[in-house]
Order: sequence, then C-alpha cells, then structure tokens
Amino acid sequence: IMTAHLKRQSFSQEKDLRFLDLCSAPGSKTCQLVSALDRVMSKNDKAEVDFTVVANEINPQRANWMRHRLHQQTGSKALSNLIITCADGRAYAKMEQNSFEYIVCDVPCSGDGTIRKSPKILGKWSPKNAAKNKPLQKELLKVGLGLLKPSDRSGNGGFLVYSTCSLNPLENEQVISEVLDELNGNSESEVRFELMDLSSEESPSPSSSSISNDCSSNPGHGNYLQVLPAKSHGGFFVAGIQKLLVARDDVNQVGDKHCKKKEITSNIHDKVLVTRHAQNLDETTIQYSISPSTQRCCTELIEKMGISTIISSGVAVLYESSNTHHGRKQILQQGCASLVSSLKQHHELLFGYVQLSHEEFLECHAKCSAHYEVLLPLADELQRWKSLDIGTPFIVKVGSSSSTENEDDQSCFLLPAEVVEVFKDNAAPMVMATITARPQIFSRSLFTL
Repeated sequence: IMTAHLKRQSFSQEKDLRFLDLCSAPGSKTCQLVSALDRVMSKNDKAEVDFTVVANEINPQRANWMRHRLHQQTGSKALSNLIITCADGRAYAKMEQNSFEYIVCDVPCSGDGTIRKSPKILGKWSPKNAAKNKPLQKELLKVGLGLLKPSDRSGNGGFLVYSTCSLNPLENEQVISEVLDELNGNSESEVRFELMDLSSEESPSPSSSSISNDCSSNPGHGNYLQVLPAKSHGGFFVAGIQKLLVARDDVNQVGDKHCKKKEITSNIHDKVLVTRHAQNLDETTIQYSISPSTQRCCTELIEKMGISTIISSGVAVLYESSNTHHGRKQILQQGCASLVSSLKQHHELLFGYVQLSHEEFLECHAKCSAHYEVLLPLADELQRWKSLDIGTPFIVKVGSSSSTENEDDQSCFLLPAEVVEVFKDNAAPMVMATITARPQIFSRSLFTL
C-alpha cells in the first residue's frame, strides 16, 4: 500500500523525506520499503530528494536480528539511508511533532489472521483477550499520527498506514474510529485526519489476484483493506490515514508552522563515509555510508531519545583490521550498492569497479583454477585509478550485458573483490582477483542471469 502510494507522489518540491516503521520486526515491511525507494527515488534525481527510513523494534534481540536481515537480504543503495532503533514505539512521543512524512504502524495484536499457520490461536481467542490490545494499539496510533507531517499542497506526505494481522473489528475498525473521532473532535486543532480510499491502491504481495478477491471495505467510515487467510498468505487488515491542514483564514501561517523544512545544503548522492571502531581485540575500523538526511535524523533521535536507542545507522561499506596481511581496506557485500551509486553519480575514483556481462564473467571465472578467483580485463575504470597494488579492493558488477550503466541495479550482482596480481605486460592487460562476496551471492552470480 505504501509503495503504491509513493509511486503517485511528486517529490519535486521536497528536499528531505522521512519514513518511520514504528513496529518494524521482523523487517519484511522495511525490506520492501527500502527496495521500493531505490526504484521510486531513482526517478527523481533532478529533484535531489534525500530521505531517511527509521525502523523501530522494542525487543533488543529482534532488533539486532532485523538489522542482520536488512543488511544481508537487501542489496540496496538505500541502506545508507536506514536507521534501526530499539525502543518502545510510545517513546517516539519525545520526538518533535510532524517529524515524518510517511509512517507505518503495524501494531501488536491478537494475531487471529494467522490461524492457518497457528491454529492454536483460534482456541485461545476471545473478544475479551482481543480487547486487551486496544489501549496499546490506540496509544501507538496516536503517537504515529502526532509524528506525521500534514500533506503539502500537492498532496505529498501526511500518509500513515495502520495494519494488524488480525481480522476482528475490536483491534481494527474500532481502534481507528475511536482515535480519529477523538483527534478530529478538537475544534481548536489545526489539522484533521481522514481515512483514504484504498480501492485505487495496487494490491500488495503475495498474490494480487487472491488478495483482491478476498478484500472487503467498510464504506461507513472510509475504505479498509481486509485480506482473508489463504494457502499463500495469512490474513491482515490495512487502513490508510491522511493528515491534512484545516482550512482557515490564516492557512499560510498554519502551513508554515507544520510544513516548514530545514535548509539542506547537501545532495542526496553525496554519501558521507563515517568511521567507527568496532569493540574487539584486533582494533577493527569500519566505515559506514550514510546520507546527510540520515545523519540529521540520527542526531535528533540521539538528542530526544538517547544514544542507546540507535542500533545502527547507515550501511557498513569498508572494513580494515590491523591484523590483515596487507593492511588494506576490504569492501563489504552490503555496502557495494551504495559505493557504486556514489561512483556513478560523482565519477570520483574512490573505488574502482568493472562491468561485465554474465557470459563475460563466466569466461573470466573459467580461466582460473581456484573457485573464488577470476581473471579480469584491466578495464578503463581500473586503469585510471590511482593505485592498483596487490590487495586493492574494487567491485565487479555483473549484469545481463556488459553495458550495465542503464541497467537496474536490482537485476545486477555487485561483488566485492581484491587484486591478487596485475599483468600489464600482456597485449591485453589483465587483473587476477579474488571475489570476497558471500558464498551464496557468488554462487548465484554464476548460475543466475
């Protein structure tokens, strides 16, 4: 629902967008959102839109597991725009109001929509037990609506998705109705909240046809999306809420109060490398790629909620340990997309990379006896690089064709590598390299595409 809504937004006037997933674990929603933002924002390069995704989880163990999942499963350059926090969602009330343009509230619930995989839930379910969740659900929804920035004059922003994996009205329609009636009942309020018609939104995964057949709406208080359990998916409930400014005579003053943006001097493509020291015995140094917007948001989170709230910010791209035999930096798998994006936009040769078609990559791999070694042509990108010594890190980009500049990064494999030997005396200069990608990624690059 959120992805479909974003596709229709116009970000030409926006300079700094913030997304919040208030109850994020296990992280599938955030994975989809980060991947979708790669595609959506890539079409708005001229607008120089910078954005931040904040994923929050109250349980420390689940928050760390979610961080691992996001960084391992999402090969996305938007990971440099990601912050993961561990806090009670209600603690976000400490943040400034109107801080986020888009919010997802997938609140804790009785889970009666998951009876297909957990039949025991049905035997334990009762209206009394379901009603026990309402106070927490209403609190989280109020916090989310308070953090939501009103839509601008173009209809951008001001959009919150409320969802549960339950189907009963106690935790869904009643929660929304009571919260909206309470907030809209204040005659002095400068904002109002409206339920959005979800019938025009694209059907979410996993199966558009099955979901659209099982959807129902409640025209009495706006349209809801209710999906019944099936073999391919569990049941869930979704509602979209928009926050709007109240039309008054002093509408301009009200709009400035709620929608004024901070001046931004940095460009979205100017990813900053932040150095942090890992807490281990070999004095490991890790560099993270983080966008200017994400840095600002991280600073605000630390100021309002404490530094212990932050699990991670940005994406680790470089690793350097004092115990490595060559003492050079190694490119990390999860940071490849961010590094290639920076190279593509700035043409700065911070790190070299080679573009190959899948057929060319297989030929390069077949020339070597060791499984993780490839014999690559010394491409222009590497020849122009300042240093090409043994141990020099670079990235191999494998796509369906050797001309991958205009190819979607999601359809390519980005493999970190390091130089083993350089053969410049040959008629065609070559580089022997070791692929340092994760085994699963390397295997997929050989047998996919």
